[in-house]
Amino acid sequence: MGTRLFKQLLEALEEDFSGLPFIDILNKMEKLNLLENAKDWVKLRQTRNNVAHEYPFYKEVQIEVLNLLADEVLRLEQIWKKLEAYTQKILKEKSTEN
Repeated sequence: MGTRLFKQLLEALEEDFSGLPFIDILNKMEKLNLLENAKDWVKLRQTRNNVAHEYPFYKEVQIEVLNLLADEVLRLEQIWKKLEAYTQKILKEKSTEN
C-alpha cells in the first residue's frame, strides 16, 4: 500500500517528492499530518518482512511475529481510515470547486 499510495497522494497534493528516498516520503507524509509517525510505517514494513520470511526452526520467532501481526493490522487499519477520510475530503473539495 505504502509506496504507490503515498506517492499518488503527494502527487495529488502537488508536493514535490521526486528523487526522495522512501523514508523521506514517510517524513513528508508525517509533516502533512497524513501519518501520525513515520516510524510506525517503518515498523509495519519490518513486521511484514518478518511475516514473509519463514523461520521453520525457530518456533518462538514465528509465534512472536504472528502476535505482533495482530497489533499491526489494527495500526494499518487506522492509517488506512485516516488516508481514506482525507482523500474523500479532498475529492469533495475539488468537486465543489468545479
